[in-house]
Amino acid sequence: MHFVPFYNLYWIFKWPDALAGFVNWRMQSKSMKRWVPGLAVLLSILIFEGLDGFVGAMLLFACGWYISRNLRLAFAAPPVPEAAMASPGGTRILHL
Repeated sequence: MHFVPFYNLYWIFKWPDALAGFVNWRMQSKSMKRWVPGLAVLLSILIFEGLDGFVGAMLLFACGWYISRNLRLAFAAPPVPEAAMASPGGTRILHL
C-alpha cells in the first residue's frame, strides 16, 4: 500500500504509531512519543529529495535507531502485570 499516494503518507505515520503503542503498553508508561518517528521519516524523505541525500539518510538512520532502542527497552522490561493484560488494541489476551 506504499505505492498509493494517500497511503504513502498515511503509512509513514501509521506504522511508527503502532510500534509506539506497543512500546508504551509494554513499558506501562509513555516512554515513546507516537508522532516523533513519523515526523522524522517524513522530514528525512523531504530532506533527502530536496536538500542533501547524506543528511536525509542520517535522519532516517536516527529514526530507525530511536525505534530500535525503544523496542529493545520494551522487550527488556519486566512482564506486564496480570491486572494490566489488556492488549494495545483494547482486546483482552486469552490464556489457554
